[in-house]
Amino acid sequence: MRFSLMFFSAAGDAPPGAGAGHPGYDMLLNAVQLADDSSIAGVWIPERHFTAFGGLYPNPAVLGAAIAVRTTRLRIRAGSVILPLHDPLRVTEEWSVVDNLSNGRVDLSFGSGWNADDFVLAPEGYEARREDMWAGIEQVRRLWRGERVTRRNGAGRLVDIGTLPRPTQPELPVWLTAQSESSFARAGAAGEPVLTNLNFNSPEVLTRNVTTYRDHAVKAPDHSRTGVALMVHAFAAGSDAEARALTADPLRDYLRSNLDLRDRSAQSRGAGGPPVGPDQIDAIVGRGVDRIHGWAGLIGGFDSLLDKVEFFRSHGVDELACLIDFGVDQDATERSVNLLCALAERYETRAGRR
Repeated sequence: MRFSLMFFSAAGDAPPGAGAGHPGYDMLLNAVQLADDSSIAGVWIPERHFTAFGGLYPNPAVLGAAIAVRTTRLRIRAGSVILPLHDPLRVTEEWSVVDNLSNGRVDLSFGSGWNADDFVLAPEGYEARREDMWAGIEQVRRLWRGERVTRRNGAGRLVDIGTLPRPTQPELPVWLTAQSESSFARAGAAGEPVLTNLNFNSPEVLTRNVTTYRDHAVKAPDHSRTGVALMVHAFAAGSDAEARALTADPLRDYLRSNLDLRDRSAQSRGAGGPPVGPDQIDAIVGRGVDRIHGWAGLIGGFDSLLDKVEFFRSHGVDELACLIDFGVDQDATERSVNLLCALAERYETRAGRR
């Protein structure tokens, strides 16, 4: 089992202090510096737009560049680039800069996007976003290798265009963000590793998706990089009781923010149902917190975390992407990161890589 950190804060609308930047960025940079001196494999930065849920992360390449100059070892991963929102030329340019700054530590997970409001950036791309993502991935790969693509310029002429700077890595390590069984199947057939989340799914759904992925991956021409990274809310403390006490209220707020985003997304697609009452919201959030404190999160004392890791491993997961910025204060979060680093160290040693 490998471990990585993931950021997906729900505090994007919180104002910074007077004359100061947003404290969420301080937490991110402090955490990655702690992780860089450990067995943590990498750090995931999402792409989110126009909403407090994840709103600190509108462009993972910008924060990737900041992480690159603060670290020496961590893989710097986009989780995910919503490719139908962007021109592959621009994606390749930006991440080639990060690859240079990091001496070749970039991984990119690509997603097709799901929130219609995000597509105010590219409204024409919403309906065909899934197929456009696959076509865009192929273009980014070609450009990364140094190939050129043909485009029409401002004067209406067709020109061959390549990108600069040239990246450090000759081939781009690609991941695919997968949620549905069909997405897992296609990622497996492509021989690419996947980034996923539980998204209120059951253990049975996780097992089914991973099994589908493995069944397709073994038939891929090259499946040497295949694997499954699972995003989980993560917090380590001195005991289970302490971990639950420190995370209960932040998780409630975090889940409320998530529900609000999903409701507004449904409304923007014209798919919204009748309003959900406060009592129903409280019940949904309460069940969500219990679920994360139970089997669906990596929250607890150090010893109980070992059991949780084995649970996820038994369901075919290769890496736990530990989402740490869900509202717990910075000091407690950094103490938790130190314990997560120790957890990663234990598994690194067990695997014989130390």
